[in-house]
Amino acid sequence: MRSALRRLCIAIGCVAVLYLMLVIVYWGASPKVTTDYVALAQSLQPVGPDEERSWPSIRDALQFLPGERGPSKDVNISAALTSRETDSPEWKTAEQAVTDYARAIAELRLAGARQRIGFRFQPPLDPADIAVMPQIQAPRVSPTPPSLEGSLLYLLLPYLTEYRTAARWLAADAVHAAVNRDGSRAAADIGGMVGYARQMLTPGAPMIQSLIGAAVLSQSRVTLQSLMYDWPDALSDSDLEVLARTYASISPLQFAMDFSLERMMFYDFVQRVYTDDGSGDGRLCGSGAISLQAVSGLTTGQGASSLEQLADNLAGPVRALIAPSRRQMVRRFDSNMDHCQKLADTLCRDWAAQGLSGGARAEVDRMDSIDRVRWQLLWMLTPASDHAIVSLRRAQSEYDACGAAIAVERYRRQHGLLPATLDQLVPEFLAQPAPDPWDGMPLRIGSTKEGAVLIYSIDYDLTDDQGRVDLSNAARVSTDSRWGLPRGVPGVPGDLTDGGDFVLFGPTPTP
Repeated sequence: MRSALRRLCIAIGCVAVLYLMLVIVYWGASPKVTTDYVALAQSLQPVGPDEERSWPSIRDALQFLPGERGPSKDVNISAALTSRETDSPEWKTAEQAVTDYARAIAELRLAGARQRIGFRFQPPLDPADIAVMPQIQAPRVSPTPPSLEGSLLYLLLPYLTEYRTAARWLAADAVHAAVNRDGSRAAADIGGMVGYARQMLTPGAPMIQSLIGAAVLSQSRVTLQSLMYDWPDALSDSDLEVLARTYASISPLQFAMDFSLERMMFYDFVQRVYTDDGSGDGRLCGSGAISLQAVSGLTTGQGASSLEQLADNLAGPVRALIAPSRRQMVRRFDSNMDHCQKLADTLCRDWAAQGLSGGARAEVDRMDSIDRVRWQLLWMLTPASDHAIVSLRRAQSEYDACGAAIAVERYRRQHGLLPATLDQLVPEFLAQPAPDPWDGMPLRIGSTKEGAVLIYSIDYDLTDDQGRVDLSNAARVSTDSRWGLPRGVPGVPGDLTDGGDFVLFGPTPTP
């Protein structure tokens, strides 16, 4: 009995000594920041000279505007003016706001013609930016772990919200201009919105910036549809020519995604969490785990309790022992992002054939609970790139559909009938037919029973249903998109045997 007890005590002592050694190594090591990824990110999105920057004009103009709800807190200006209810009290209030702030709106319009956004997110921050958005100085986690100070992960992109607000003001002003038969102003407003998107869709742009650019393009499409279907006489032939140039100003290459900044963000965080052995490898350490814990609360929206923090600190040394090394973590992340890059570079119809089902986010979401603990960094910081790719493809198709719809209307005005295909519009009204992302063939032209033109995609099933929308499926019909929402994971169509196309440009379908 004594012998067994002695052996148990020796075993416990050995475990304690081993744990103590792990604790010393775990808390004694520290990360080493060797690369300034914030500076590298700024080099991908240079500020540029003042005359090329749209941000200062956006910032200054929005200071004079009362906010999206305008002088009356009960009226959404953009929503009221796009409702087409010109006799409603909300319309009158919104119309007065647009009239009162015409000068600031004109500044927003001109900002779309600039070459770049030009927001400086590398210290020192512009005092004028801080005055407008004091939140850009506030840390996202308080207190901020020392290893995260100045990290790319904490990079704030506050200008994105401001550009969406500016786009909504321009959309409201465009409708107001159309109602008052001022087609040139309406066309200029839409040009401003497309200009914002052009500035955002740049090589090396953050994924979230590209998605906001896509959202602004969608706003421009909704506005153009409203003008062409609800106030068709508001746009003159010369206005349509201006809009045709507007919807030819963004190169297809600008819709490409390269995930450069997302990779930088991951690499930057890795160097702040792992040690560095000088050859690209290292282990999770105590101060890095604190940073990981802080970001975990940031990404989930929930901070850890004191008891949870204590348990995490006690288990930290063992967790570091079983966690993937720095090299393993980076290799797996790179593999996931390489897969997403191939997905982004491949025609939609070929995703399944090339084994490109899902994306990086789908892969990590399939992890079990143990893997999520071991690969926590990967699980937290892998972007939802597969959905972003689909969203950007959709935005490109909607943008192309706008150019096609303008060309069709110009053709109709000259010839008195609708063209049968986009090929008939080349080269007089269209440089080249825009491709359908699902089969690479030109987008299709259709029409409603009332004779309104439709520009549509054949959708996942690769079947041309003459622009018919499957109204029985709510995911296919969206009051603000008409494209609908992609179902299932890219490359895994699922239940797509029902018919119907995605209408990219056309009146809102109704049951």
